[in-house]
Amino acid sequence: MNKNFMRHWVVPGCVTLIMMTLGACATGTDEPLQGVQPQYARLIENDGRVEFVENRISDRREQVLLRAATSFGLEPQCSYIKSGLLGSRRAITVEDCVYELFSEELAYAGTPIEKVTYRFVDDRLFQMQFAFRNETGAGARVQRIGESVSGDLQLSRAVGRPDSQRWQSKSDVIEVLQDPAVGTTALQISDALLLERVIAQY
Repeated sequence: MNKNFMRHWVVPGCVTLIMMTLGACATGTDEPLQGVQPQYARLIENDGRVEFVENRISDRREQVLLRAATSFGLEPQCSYIKSGLLGSRRAITVEDCVYELFSEELAYAGTPIEKVTYRFVDDRLFQMQFAFRNETGAGARVQRIGESVSGDLQLSRAVGRPDSQRWQSKSDVIEVLQDPAVGTTALQISDALLLERVIAQY
């Protein structure tokens, strides 16, 4: 083969390879990747239960945490207390497992979720809470989330007021919680039978 041809072919090829390598290395920084889209989750009614990010109320703890590890790629911070149920002498264990989502990889109704809390009663999922990132225009955000809940589950609000942010499915209660003083908003899904009985609450 002609040596001049080889020289002219190899040099540009090496330059191209070097540029590709440098470009690949540049994406290894702590900066978020451009073009990466968050996962837009939806509420689903599954066998009488409301499902969100693959988990449903009453699922076993080990199943919930395994799915969460796959979804979030994080280890939770878990804590528990001994508590009880109203109208019962039986002691229960209430455990919270919290995931802090530092990236915008999960969103609902167009709003990023920054913290996920799974609450267990005796190793069964009793409550899920998804705290949204603080943004301006809290009223519009709450309305948007409420419209998504109604649209996803085809449910009417649990009370007659059109501004109610509470829904009742067959087995669960879904609420949009808001604290105007600090501007926080969260989506909460709870076991309807236990909601008023578990002494330890958020």
